[in-house]
Order: sequence, then structure tokens, then C-alpha cells
Amino acid sequence: MPRPRKKRRRREVTRVPRGDAGLPEYDRSTVPEGLVTRRQLRELGLSPGGNEGPVAILRCKLCATRPQWSCTRPTRGFLLRVDLAAPKRVPTLAQEWALDQAMAARQTWASAGGGSTSASRRNSAAAWSASTERPSTPAA
Repeated sequence: MPRPRKKRRRREVTRVPRGDAGLPEYDRSTVPEGLVTRRQLRELGLSPGGNEGPVAILRCKLCATRPQWSCTRPTRGFLLRVDLAAPKRVPTLAQEWALDQAMAARQTWASAGGGSTSASRRNSAAAWSASTERPSTPAA
């Protein structure tokens, strides 16, 4: 005999009138100059830097059809000011070397079928440390 299905409670829709929202909201085509999303900042080679948080909300496509309600969906975007953004940090040579070593170890570990059996989990620390040893440099 099959088990009875649990009845799920419907999620209540929280509608906030657009004027009561804390931040100003813009549709996709009406964003003023100087406000961009995090993704657009990254394309410009900038990081959020001095931005204390979002200054406005970019409404999703569905909420653009409901101008009287505030956008509460997770697909909304947060807008940041470009003039407060800072340039991206550049990694040092030591950080780049460490990342290269970690990626090489990860690729060799994945190609060897790592993580599939309990024996490979026991030997994972030894395999990882062997793959990340620094090459010895010959003395001149």
C-alpha cells in the first residue's frame, strides 16, 4: 500500500509596495550612468572596493511587468557605484606558483580516478603531498 503524500504548504508571497522598499529599483533599460552589477565590474577589471553595499536593485524580467510591486526574487541584481570601485588585485608570483601547483595536483589526482574508493581516500594525503613537492634547483 503506498504511503500517503505529505501536503506541502504553499509559500506565501510577500509583496512589498515599490515605494516602501529601502533601495531604489530600476528596470533593465533604465539604469542610470555610473551604476553597474558585480559581473559588469569584473568585466571592467574592477572590484567592489569602497562600496559599502548595493545602492540600488536591478529588477528581474518578471517584475518588470509588475511596476507597483518591489522585486523580491533571488534573480534580481544589486547595483554598485563605479566611482567607488577599486582596481582588481594582482596576485604575486608566489601566489601564482602555488595556484599552478595546486591545479597540477588536482588534474593529476582527477586523472588517476581519485576519490572513488576508500583505499584512495586513505592515500590521498600522501598522493597530494608527493605531487606538490617543490622541484630542487641545481646549485650554480
